[in-house]
Amino acid sequence: MAAPQWKGGKCKSIQQAKAFFRHNDRDRRAEAHHANYHIDKSKTHLNFTYRGLDYKGLCKAFDDKMASVDIGRESSGQNARVVLQSVILYPPAALPREKEREWFMDAGRVMEAQFGDNLLEIQFDMDEEHEYRDAETGEKRMSRNHGHARLFPEKDGKLNGKAFSSRAAITALNHALDVMSVQQYGVHMMDGSKKKGGVSVETLKAASLRVEVEQLEQVAETVITDAMDRASKITADANRDAHAE
Repeated sequence: MAAPQWKGGKCKSIQQAKAFFRHNDRDRRAEAHHANYHIDKSKTHLNFTYRGLDYKGLCKAFDDKMASVDIGRESSGQNARVVLQSVILYPPAALPREKEREWFMDAGRVMEAQFGDNLLEIQFDMDEEHEYRDAETGEKRMSRNHGHARLFPEKDGKLNGKAFSSRAAITALNHALDVMSVQQYGVHMMDGSKKKGGVSVETLKAASLRVEVEQLEQVAETVITDAMDRASKITADANRDAHAE
């Protein structure tokens, strides 16, 4: 099963949302230092996006959507409003690797058909392929490339993360992607493998934890990079002032 991963993708602040955008922006990714050692910078130039937006363009699209909806009453903690839903998109297991880019773009069209302009962008990472050991079989496997779909959780002119990411919406997306995969590539996305009944609770928890760690790494790396940038600017300003005096 290559179902999109919704878990761990809820952003509850503008800062967190833009941290996600920055982490997967091709140009900034090539320049930054990463805690994720699976990122191969020699392949970062192969990363691409569905709509062709860079970091600034994606931030503007997000800001415009925020300005166009009723954001509701300010809240915090567990009840904080969701301002972005990020979904990790995986290609079908049986899809030939040389077809991945083509499939990603078709998957983007499927998502756009369902979510309209609430699909802000999909940032595709082609620089994180790595060998790993399958938690169930113990065999070594090669990971697949993936994309990060940035969805704005708007329903009826209001921010509504709960309704936007309902079970019905998730099921509809899974079905549409599976139908597209069969019709255009002859492979199932939802192949029936790794269903809940056949996987241990420990395996499910480990998989969920990996996704959450990846999402936290995105935020942490952006915070570190921003801090380094600010420190460099402060140093430069201090040196300039010292020379002026």
